[in-house]
Amino acid sequence: MKLILNGCSNPGLSYTEKYKMDIIRLYDYFLNLCPKEIYEYTKLQDLIEDQINIDGSEIRMVIPFLFKIGILSEENAIRGGKKLRKIIINDSLFTKEGLCFAQFLKIDKNKNSFNDVQKEIVDRIFHKFGLMQFEKLRNGENLIYDDLLVFLKKYKTIDKNEFFILTDSRKENKLNLLEDLVQKYRNHEVDGIEIKHDPNAFQYVTKLLLQLGILKKNQEGFLVLTNLANMYFKEDNYEFKQ
Repeated sequence: MKLILNGCSNPGLSYTEKYKMDIIRLYDYFLNLCPKEIYEYTKLQDLIEDQINIDGSEIRMVIPFLFKIGILSEENAIRGGKKLRKIIINDSLFTKEGLCFAQFLKIDKNKNSFNDVQKEIVDRIFHKFGLMQFEKLRNGENLIYDDLLVFLKKYKTIDKNEFFILTDSRKENKLNLLEDLVQKYRNHEVDGIEIKHDPNAFQYVTKLLLQLGILKKNQEGFLVLTNLANMYFKEDNYEFKQ
């Protein structure tokens, strides 16, 4: 039995040191330098690139991502359908959580100079922010985040192939067949798997959730929910959204 599967859309970025610094620089720019008005999104990109020298391709990934995870307020986004058209720059651009997170990143960037206890505290705080950001993601338009939570609550572990079995089941509206496919895969009844579309989805989605402290790898190398995530998401009867 061979499976031809599809991935899903993904953020295309994770919390690298470079992107963390981009967030800090955008925070300082929007709060202190950028005139308060309504901007065409493309014109704002040009302005940012010119004034604080962040590459345009990075801006196009980071700003939409900050809206998705609740750092920037959705009330400041003017959309045409799902596409971001304009941004309102004012004192309410950053959510309360966003203001705290950007300020926290200024502490996090100096983590290498901290002792082990201080580093552990910083990591714990980062993961508390991670829970809030994951909540925003799982209630957003990309269902993979909520689907992963439901899958892990039911099956406890997930690997790369099972990730694509999950995304394909969602994309093809065949979640009713998911349990049978997972059982066949785990019983070694699947001879091969080919990923047709979005093959990088697993890498980007899981890397972000590992950084946020939602996922970790167990001793066998499978992805599982962290203790923090299991404590926060206590129920065992999560259901896939229809």
